[in-house]
Amino acid sequence: MVFGCIAGWFLGETIYSFIVACSGYDEMWLFIVLQIVIVIIMGLLTWKMHRQVILWGTSGVGAYLFIRGFSYFIGGWPSMSDIMAMSDIDQDDITAGTITYSYFIYLGLIVVFFIFFSCW
Repeated sequence: MVFGCIAGWFLGETIYSFIVACSGYDEMWLFIVLQIVIVIIMGLLTWKMHRQVILWGTSGVGAYLFIRGFSYFIGGWPSMSDIMAMSDIDQDDITAGTITYSYFIYLGLIVVFFIFFSCW
């Protein structure tokens, strides 16, 4: 169940960064509520369906951490502190700021590696 909660944290962070990248809406309350809800849901799912969630959770966390670590060398994925600081930036500057097309490439690679790790 603890692993499900940890996997839920990474899933919540990824969903929140996707929302910010697509809409520019980056309120702190959304981040907190999203994290709490997803962590609770993933914890309960792990308790009920532990085998499936462990398989998908390790695949998802592994894909996220692999791509996130890779992005530190290449660049282009904004850190959570950059995303949280975007509330101080005008909405017109967000697309020219920290969120670029490379973020969406990394997000696509997470999905590809998730599928690969799940099948492997």
